[in-house]
Order: sequence, then structure tokens, then C-alpha cells
Amino acid sequence: MIAWGTSLEPDSPTGTYGVVNVPYQKEPLSTSELTALTTICNFIQTNGTGYGICKSCQTGALSGARQ
Repeated sequence: MIAWGTSLEPDSPTGTYGVVNVPYQKEPLSTSELTALTTICNFIQTNGTGYGICKSCQTGALSGARQ
């Protein structure tokens, strides 16, 4: 899994903000975490409501299956 983030910090001139990258540590998922994520993802996809599935995956991009 890859994660990244940004945050705003005060910058010069006063009253402005700059974007700062937030580093994440690379940490493998445990077996139970991977099983839980896989189970939840499978449930969302087979549920058929489309909740939790991005619009591009609903149309077949990135090997997603439209429900």
C-alpha cells in the first residue's frame, strides 16, 4: 500500500500558507490487517451499491468490475 499526504504551514508573507509533504513510513500489513481489508473490499464490490468504488473503477478502469 502506498500513502502520501500534504499539510499547510504558515509561510512568508504573513497570512499565507505553503504546502508541505508529510512523509509516511513504509510498513507491511499484518496477515490479519490484509485479510480484514480484503474482506471489506470484497463485500463493498459484491454489495452492488457502488459505495467505496471510484468512478473510474465503476467503468472498468484499473481492472475494476462494474456491478
